Amino acid sequence: MEEEGQRPFCASYKTKDKGSGFVPLRVVCEKVVGIDLCTTNSAGAAMEGGKPTIVTNVEGQRTTQSVVAYTKNGDRLVGQIAKRQTVVTPM
Repeated sequence: MEEEGQRPFCASYKTKDKGSGFVPLRVVCEKVVGIDLCTTNSAGAAMEGGKPTIVTNVEGQRTTQSVVAYTKNGDRLVGQIAKRQTVVTPM
């Protein structure tokens, strides 16, 4: 339920009509997430209560190292633990 005075995040998508300018296509009100995939670190955020909130990883950090590794058993590791795995199992 929305708090009084707050509206859900809504985006109005528009398309260009031939010769008559822009016309509304549709309005979408959904949950919003943002993902910043960088070469060194990555981060994610979500809208909560009308405000952007950074999502923390399992280690409580706001960014995660952009590293993925697999163990000999095929388990996938992400972030700092994946970086540590490269010492144990180099490429």
